[in-house]
Amino acid sequence: MNKLFYWLSVFLFFGLINPILSRSNLSIKKISEDSKNGNSKKINKEIKYKKFANLAYSERKNFKNNGNEFNLPLNFEEFFNNLLISFENDSKIKNSNAQELEILADYEEISDSIISAKGNVIITNKKAVLNTDSFSYDREKSLLIIEGEIKFRSQNQFLLASKIQYDFKNKKGFILDAYGSVDFDYLSEFLNNDKKDISINDNFDEYFKIKKVKLNTSSNLEFGNIVRKREKETFLKNFSDNSLKANVNPVKRTRFISERIDIFDNVWESETLYLTNDPFNDAQLIVKNFDFKIIVEEEKTKIRTKWSNLIFENNLTVPIGPRRINVDREKTFKWGAGYDKQNFDGFYVFRDFDPIYFNNENETVLNIRSNFFIQRALTGETKSFPAKNQSSISPKITQDANAIDYLGLDLIFQSPINNWNYYLLANTNSLDFEKLDKIAEIETFLTKNIYSEEKKQSKTLGDLTLFGSFREKTENGSLGEITVQSSLGGRMDFVKDEKIVNNSDKTILNKTSLLSFTYGAYGSPSKNSPSELINRNRTNLSLKQIYNFHIWEPKKPKFIDSSFKYTPETIQKGLFWLLEGNLDFFRYSDNNKQDLFLVKTGPKLVLGDFKKNLLDYTEIGIYPRFKFNYGESPFLFDQVVDTKVIELVASQQIYGPLILKFTGELNLDEKNSENDNLINPVLDLSWNRRAYNFAIFYNFDDEVGGFNFKIHSFDFKGLGKKFK
Repeated sequence: MNKLFYWLSVFLFFGLINPILSRSNLSIKKISEDSKNGNSKKINKEIKYKKFANLAYSERKNFKNNGNEFNLPLNFEEFFNNLLISFENDSKIKNSNAQELEILADYEEISDSIISAKGNVIITNKKAVLNTDSFSYDREKSLLIIEGEIKFRSQNQFLLASKIQYDFKNKKGFILDAYGSVDFDYLSEFLNNDKKDISINDNFDEYFKIKKVKLNTSSNLEFGNIVRKREKETFLKNFSDNSLKANVNPVKRTRFISERIDIFDNVWESETLYLTNDPFNDAQLIVKNFDFKIIVEEEKTKIRTKWSNLIFENNLTVPIGPRRINVDREKTFKWGAGYDKQNFDGFYVFRDFDPIYFNNENETVLNIRSNFFIQRALTGETKSFPAKNQSSISPKITQDANAIDYLGLDLIFQSPINNWNYYLLANTNSLDFEKLDKIAEIETFLTKNIYSEEKKQSKTLGDLTLFGSFREKTENGSLGEITVQSSLGGRMDFVKDEKIVNNSDKTILNKTSLLSFTYGAYGSPSKNSPSELINRNRTNLSLKQIYNFHIWEPKKPKFIDSSFKYTPETIQKGLFWLLEGNLDFFRYSDNNKQDLFLVKTGPKLVLGDFKKNLLDYTEIGIYPRFKFNYGESPFLFDQVVDTKVIELVASQQIYGPLILKFTGELNLDEKNSENDNLINPVLDLSWNRRAYNFAIFYNFDDEVGGFNFKIHSFDFKGLGKKFK
């Protein structure tokens, strides 16, 4: 939501004053001649559109020479200066970049230095239209005043206000009773001087209606280690998921309300400003900001609020504290908490520091996070390390923790190198560097895209990656977490995604093909003796095909309406069938080999619309998985286990917004003990609303959990009624 503050300022700067006024030539010879003779008054009952004249070249010259330039973000100064020129130059001075602006009003007047229009004033160009009761510009004072029932609209930007005033000489002004909405995608086109003409008319009532609402993106905050295990998950993914997943996308469209917005040169202020991502009323989520400021300094934009609150359902208020954001750089959520029994001995908190950039393009960057292990500090004990004189792969034991064991550090460094991308990732669960071989995890990548092809129904990518790691954690089914002490090698991957459609252009099959070749040197625990570290070279050729058949898939509505209280999008009901096949060939430098054939297949059934209060959403997926292998690996981390498994996914609406979800694997392999029958069971309990989602989750095997909070972003047309 923090990006909203920046875009709101952009909208107010650009949408209110610039599109309407700065693009005008305001040129018609007749009124120009009349103005030189004194006063000019016209009643426009019969003339559809009138255009004001360019006036007083001498005054324009004074403006130009007095250094009255505007230092505004994103080159806004050119728009303000064009506005001045529009009113101040004469017909001999032409501005080729300015667009002609037309004004329709019941009454127009040019008296001395004041240009005014009253009575159903409509100001329009090819990109925007403004309707108001009164409009005036005092050339002597450089004062612009728009009053009355102000309605502004560009293609997807809307604003209602009662007064807009700006003093160009003193660079200050204000907007009263502001209520609007903004579409960020279209705004970026506007800011990039999009030359396309847009069909704009003054039918405000029709265009202000909320319609065509659909989900665009979700900003995701996930506190606690991510517990859903993914096959062949990289350290990069594990690191980004650890403790806090902050995938914060800019909200595509937002509505805002403020009683007054003050403008002081490069600072915009509002005592109280409300934002909502919800396109419908009553708004389910509102951000209330106190002492809201946008500051532009040396081409950098900063946002400050003295305090901000999240308001849920107009009932529950959750303070989120002061906001200090540099919007020109990537935003991070600085504080968070989580629970990890194995690595951190339980509960912990963390703090993210501002990214450190090493070049002007901000492409080379270092991210740093510090961790404080609360539960370890309170008990004074830890069970996250082997004994002092034991190897790093020995069993972990309970031992006393010292002060530097209470702290940890995470680092991510990334930089482009010619056509390659380099990543270095490191984390520690202690700062006791005397046991560095037991606390550090490091992984590094150098990767490059070597092939890319995109067609109407398919996309193919090829990547080459050089990798190295130290103490990388991997998951191997019922064997749990295993440490790969070291690895060094290269990998080549090709993936092709295809969509098969019928004659009606309806998808009947999604197909994914993967081809991967890897060669590397690995050091990891032995399969025959897990406390023994062995080193071997390994070659792996992997082939995978995934088919997702759409057996029954009724057509779903494209857009949502206000009846969708519990979901941000329409539910795709249907019956789907998954078929996956995988061939892996492993060869080792000690002449061991292991060949694997994996097949997984099964149905997924989705029922309900998630609109009613009881049992209106059900999802069940049952996927039997079988592995057939020949030979054995010398390592423990890639030895084939769990040859007969049923993967289970089940979600069920309990009542209203509550959904209970279970994921896990039922192990049917007779070689495993009774205790290993359920692998990685995860429970989620979520509270689902159109505007947001909150969930708590826990993995019973890894003893890791946390909570997830999502803010949904919508694409929609119109403005609707005020939400406050």
